[in-house]
Amino acid sequence: MVVIVLTNHGSKIGKTKELFKISPPIPVVYEWIHLKNHGAMSSSKGIFFTPSNWLEIAEPYLLRYLFVRSKLDKHIQFDPFYGILDLYDKFDKLEIGYFTGKVGNRERRVYELTVIDVPHMLPRRLSYRYASTLVQIFENDEEALIRVEELLKLKGEDSFNDQERNIALTRLSLSRRWIEKYAPEEFKFRVFPMTAEKLKDSLDFEGKKALKMLSSLILGKSPEEINDAIYKVAEKIGMPPR
Repeated sequence: MVVIVLTNHGSKIGKTKELFKISPPIPVVYEWIHLKNHGAMSSSKGIFFTPSNWLEIAEPYLLRYLFVRSKLDKHIQFDPFYGILDLYDKFDKLEIGYFTGKVGNRERRVYELTVIDVPHMLPRRLSYRYASTLVQIFENDEEALIRVEELLKLKGEDSFNDQERNIALTRLSLSRRWIEKYAPEEFKFRVFPMTAEKLKDSLDFEGKKALKMLSSLILGKSPEEINDAIYKVAEKIGMPPR
């Protein structure tokens, strides 16, 4: 029989020998999870983020990734605001590295423990960050997915298969709830229907400058790169990206 004892903060094992009638095993130390800007999670203090909260905005495997990639003796800093975007980005990068042979043994093992059932080939996953932009443009997920597939066609790529469509729809749905519940205000925007001429007339000098800069950055770029370019241009000229 193998006995594993989880010891919070490296504290001493209490009555292991009395309970199991064996000598105490070597403890596996684990640390607290810290909720960004709130400190260590504590139900008594009302600082918590439950699994059901997680499943509203992210997939189960990403929670495994959060734990598996972390050192046991270091606390986990969890940020449900911008952090969820970064976590998805890092997982997607790890997955690509796994299938292209660009990660080391430790990263390979992290990926295998994260996904459990490793796919036979690299899945095409809609970027969660890009999905969070799409859901603010389109009223429903199917409409957003149609737009993504139109862009794939323009780039000469194959349309999503059924599995890839399900992956994309899942991320669209989850990112929509993330926008509603946790996205920082500076990340949110609204799209108003307007003709090109009316839009041009409504822009001030800074707005026209931003569009000119953006037009030079997005030609031939992927949806994710276009999304990043919008925020980079807004940051460079000191405008909100909405």
